[in-house]
Amino acid sequence: MSIAATDDKDEAARRDSMIRAVSLPSRANTMKMLATALKTLNEVAPQGKKAAQKAKPAEIANRFHGVGPPTLKAVK
Repeated sequence: MSIAATDDKDEAARRDSMIRAVSLPSRANTMKMLATALKTLNEVAPQGKKAAQKAKPAEIANRFHGVGPPTLKAVK
């Protein structure tokens, strides 16, 4: 379509820019940026009331987690 639109004209730069606009790397980069933006929005978005209520006990429990079993250390 872009070649047909600029077929009779001698504007190579315009034709190249039109082809570049619909090329695969351009589309892939756009999808990558949109996916990154969506991921960021999901991380920052506030949780619903039920999800926040379920997450609160786990958050409090993490404050008081056990130290774990003793480890042996070499004495010098």
